[in-house]
Amino acid sequence: MSLSAQQPSQTPIIASGLFNFRHIAPIFLVPHAPHTTLSHIDLTPVPRALMRIVPAPPRPPRGTQPMTTPTTSVATRIAAAILCVCFSTHAFADRQLTTPGIVAADTAPLRPFTVAGEIIDEHANPAPGVTVTILTYGGESITDELGRYIIDTRIPFDADAISIAASLPDEHTGQRVTTRTASIEHDDPFLDVGVLEMRSDECAPAWVNEIGMLGMNNWVEALTVFDDGSGDGPALYAGGNFTGSPADRIARWDGTQWSALGSGITSTTSPGVFALAVFDDGSEAGPALYAGGRFTEAGGNPASNIARWDGTQWSPLGNPESEGVNGSIFALKVFDDGTGDALYAGGDFSAAAGISAIYIARWDGTSWSPLGSGMNGAVWALTVFDDGSGGGPAMYAGGGFTQAGGSPASNIARWDGTQWSPLGSGLNGWVSALTVFDDGSGGGPALYAGGYFTQAGGNPANRIARWDGTQWSALGAGVSGLVSSLSVFDDGSGSGPALYAGGQFTSAGDVEANHIARWHGSQWSALGSGLSGSVSTLSVFALTVFDDGSEGGPTLYAGGRFSEAGGVASRSIAKWQGCPDITPAPCPGDINADGVVNLDDFIILAGNFGSGPGMTPPQGDLNGDGFVDLDDFIILAGNFGTDCNE
Repeated sequence: MSLSAQQPSQTPIIASGLFNFRHIAPIFLVPHAPHTTLSHIDLTPVPRALMRIVPAPPRPPRGTQPMTTPTTSVATRIAAAILCVCFSTHAFADRQLTTPGIVAADTAPLRPFTVAGEIIDEHANPAPGVTVTILTYGGESITDELGRYIIDTRIPFDADAISIAASLPDEHTGQRVTTRTASIEHDDPFLDVGVLEMRSDECAPAWVNEIGMLGMNNWVEALTVFDDGSGDGPALYAGGNFTGSPADRIARWDGTQWSALGSGITSTTSPGVFALAVFDDGSEAGPALYAGGRFTEAGGNPASNIARWDGTQWSPLGNPESEGVNGSIFALKVFDDGTGDALYAGGDFSAAAGISAIYIARWDGTSWSPLGSGMNGAVWALTVFDDGSGGGPAMYAGGGFTQAGGSPASNIARWDGTQWSPLGSGLNGWVSALTVFDDGSGGGPALYAGGYFTQAGGNPANRIARWDGTQWSALGAGVSGLVSSLSVFDDGSGSGPALYAGGQFTSAGDVEANHIARWHGSQWSALGSGLSGSVSTLSVFALTVFDDGSEGGPTLYAGGRFSEAGGVASRSIAKWQGCPDITPAPCPGDINADGVVNLDDFIILAGNFGSGPGMTPPQGDLNGDGFVDLDDFIILAGNFGTDCNE
């Protein structure tokens, strides 16, 4: 399929089935452009952002579109009282029945159901006092002295699986969470989960349904984190094609419930939010949330495919009569080209506020401007990357084009603030995702591109590739289908940050990976059983950035169109829960590690006073210089009486 064009595409595309043929009826894939006429047939998969879906009768389509740790000495470190729970278990039962969400609870009747089982520790002894939670449908119990529990809940009549989590916080070891998913017989009112082992030294990241329980009724296309200044702190914002009470196409998740942004986003034809970004235009109002997509109104006010949310109300960009762009926006990114921060928009348009801007434009807070002569095809991804050449950061654009600024550029190009340049010979297919990741190999950060291509720089690279500033390289054998999203995330398991890819694939390298996979610099791995559909966006933030009230460690949020995540009911949005950091907090002076700086510590220091070299922290060398001397005594005296567990 040729994606080259001088203006936004006017040609519809028909596909008979799309990627997952078991779940998709024949559909019409029509590019975002008015007055289209049928001209040819092409079975090549098309990114979600380039099309609107029109179901072919008699059945509608059911598938998806491509779319510090302290550096103090060991002696000064002691375990603080940390509740290390990988999954938030609050209020599951309440949310089951009165879920505040974009989609009301399923109208299908629920049936009573009882879950029972037994929890043991790593020594096969009963584990009393363990909290057991039904993640899927709500319900909670505490194990008795024999390690047994029983939970009464209510489940849909057609439910075929149930997921539970067992958690037991420990102030010294940071005990984690164990999970299990078990099958359900449709006519059985009772399930014995059996024996589940609880370990205190392991954490296994897992999928958790905590996003309004039922999630959305259509695709989630974009995710970001924004603090609206209301005093509630940062929250998660989701954009897409979903509708319902209380939100249309965009919604806010505060960790407990969904809420609307005014009356949301609307349009007369196939509205959707495809991109989100936070940008400070330099006004006294401060940072605001910007939403791009395909729509004509935001909060009931005219808005041409892009709008600004200040935490209270929507506003257009510029004059209501001429603001915005004349086509869909698929990507938003903030970049400083040397003249100050500006918001860059990529998509399928030819003008911004009446000014010629071919597929990409720049908003400085006051007016729009083009980036040279733009591209000859749609832009679907934007990111900022410094290739180390000395020119500083630059804006990188990916999409379906063969030219940038009038010069050859195969589906990816670099904008330095003045002109466009290619990245070697580029990629032989479109790019739908870009991000920056340091794989720890010593080469520093690199640019990663995902999409639908098989070559990068003329060499084999299946749907994902790495650009180090000079050349392209593959990520192992790549993945088996379209990559539509990329993000970097540290799951807290000790291996450091990794690259996460989402899309329409079922394998990564030689590993089965359903629509989402992890690359940690040398090999691919799956995220449990993955997702039951396509992932169109990923967003990462830790609890220090987005505090949802849980104590569960870092979190990866995935949005797309799917019904399950790791066997847990999760409609179009899901949460991959990592492991909390249980690194002991420093406690200077606590030589014997009993949690208190007291006379016992002084006796140890005094007994070794004057000794060295080669003394260790447990012998009184609190500053790590190899000697037990006056410097160590001063540290102890300054912290004498401290309770490290408070």
